Amino acid sequence: MIKIRNLTKVYKMSRKASCTALNDVSIDFPDKGMMFVLGKSGSGKSTLLNMIGTLDNITSGDIWVDGNNVAKLNKRGQQKYRSSYLGFVFQNFVLLEEFTVYENVKLALDVSGVDGDVLEVLESVELLEYKDKYPNELSGGQRQRVAIARALVKKPKVLLCDEPTGNLDYRTSGQILSKLKELSKDLLVIVVSHNLVDAEEYADRIIELFDGKILSDKSRDYDYNNNLIVSDNEVILPHHKDLTDEEIKVLNENVKVGKKVKQGHGAYYDKDVVIEGERDVVFTSSNLKIKDYFNLSRMFSRKNKIGSIYTILITALFISLLYLIQSFIVYDKVYSVYNKEKKKNLLVRSIYRIEHQKDL
Repeated sequence: MIKIRNLTKVYKMSRKASCTALNDVSIDFPDKGMMFVLGKSGSGKSTLLNMIGTLDNITSGDIWVDGNNVAKLNKRGQQKYRSSYLGFVFQNFVLLEEFTVYENVKLALDVSGVDGDVLEVLESVELLEYKDKYPNELSGGQRQRVAIARALVKKPKVLLCDEPTGNLDYRTSGQILSKLKELSKDLLVIVVSHNLVDAEEYADRIIELFDGKILSDKSRDYDYNNNLIVSDNEVILPHHKDLTDEEIKVLNENVKVGKKVKQGHGAYYDKDVVIEGERDVVFTSSNLKIKDYFNLSRMFSRKNKIGSIYTILITALFISLLYLIQSFIVYDKVYSVYNKEKKKNLLVRSIYRIEHQKDL
């Protein structure tokens, strides 16, 4: 469970100017479910996601994750938290074009150092038959499913999704959101979006931000009777639902007699969510060994030979430059000592000559 308390984030624009992205925000998130964070551009929704993911430093406040205040952890502790607890899904997929689907997913395991079954998670997102394909051979929806698989292979407890359907068409967006909804039965899925229609269809809870503050916080009412409602003065349409032939007939009859038609408010209601109880969770660190680094290096070299050659040449040039600079420094030191000793010897000889002449 995630407890956010009095979270504030201020970005310094210059010495005199600053921008407050989050202003004293407090939220409780449950262990599982699909949460949508909505808001216009600049409302603070992506900043909130970055704070939960420790991708940016907070200005003040606390973020408690199962009893651990991750906002106060050092860099190493936050890295452990991200590796063992979180999965990230971004709008732009962030896939390596030189790697196959299988290799893109497996890379998450190699980097984080945790165990996972790549083939099993690919099957769960219906991509097992594409495991040897490259990202440029996939559709946008398939690419996003690869990104979801990469996030899931670590078996995270929280999935952070920043505009996961922003680059997808309507039909593909529905497929991705349906998959995330299915996953939210077993883990917490937090989706940052600007699409209210998607949120009302898939979310268990909708949090709307405005100017860095919580404007509304609504939870789904699973007992809501989402049917056509006829009262004395108006007709209320069901929310996000096609009317039956019978409902259309009733609607037309009531419109003819002058009743007003209103859209249903949706199966959501304002609710202060208070959740008690915490799990004992220990954030594990990456156990990536030296041989794993070499294996990753070989993978990159195999996929991008030209890039590897450039890297080798630049490294060699850099080492040569360092050696040359060091040679000049050493040479200057030796030459300085030589001059000092030379002057010292000349002075001794001059004194000896003068003293010797006196004796004569």
